[in-house]
Amino acid sequence: MLPVLAVEDHAGDRLVYERFLSGSEFQLLTAPDLRRAQELLGQTMPRVILLDLLLGNQDAWKFLAQLKSEASTSSIPIIVVTSIDDQAKASALGADAYGIKPLEKQWLLDQLRRLVHRRTALIIDDDEAARYTLKQMLRRAGWNAVEATGGAEGLAIAGEG
Repeated sequence: MLPVLAVEDHAGDRLVYERFLSGSEFQLLTAPDLRRAQELLGQTMPRVILLDLLLGNQDAWKFLAQLKSEASTSSIPIIVVTSIDDQAKASALGADAYGIKPLEKQWLLDQLRRLVHRRTALIIDDDEAARYTLKQMLRRAGWNAVEATGGAEGLAIAGEG
């Protein structure tokens, strides 16, 4: 089973995800808020994160940017699923897909499968701007990108895979 973390504060939407993923290769983990999402990320590494942007008074935009900027979570694909239309901002912050509620089951499963099975590239460069540019180009082409600032770090990361 491939773990998928849904960060969603509405119980009804969490039930929809559960129903959509039932019988699939995906195992649903749910977090009703960002604190619980952080706890789950400390315990398991999901293959994909579903993120609602409207989480009460919590800053989901900041959480998205944080996930994509931290080495431990930057390669986890994120599907933003929300009722607001701001795909450009989500993409700029690193979202890998964007869906407007209500979702269709097949669309969600297709996105999850596409993101789980995409290829990963290792970028090794000491220039942060160059790494960022390459990462964005690879992401737009459907690749995951993992970054290293030098050869030793790159070899260590490659040895993990």
